[in-house]
Amino acid sequence: MPNPVREEADIVMHNLNGNDLRTELFDINGHTVRHMAPESFSPDEYRIRFLRGNLSSGNYLLVLISDKRVLARKSLTIN
Repeated sequence: MPNPVREEADIVMHNLNGNDLRTELFDINGHTVRHMAPESFSPDEYRIRFLRGNLSSGNYLLVLISDKRVLARKSLTIN
């Protein structure tokens, strides 16, 4: 939250079953634009503080990658 993002946002996911996760942000063309590390991680919650930085306005897809699956979890719009 918030979405759309202007400068920063908190991304929180719950009920992750304790899986180790990698999080990547992709642009609309499928290119990885950022690898994102959690600020906190527990078996029940994964929290990332997202800072826009130099990303252009547009739509992005947040993808969670675990040892068992790949999940597209959030679409971020940056204004």
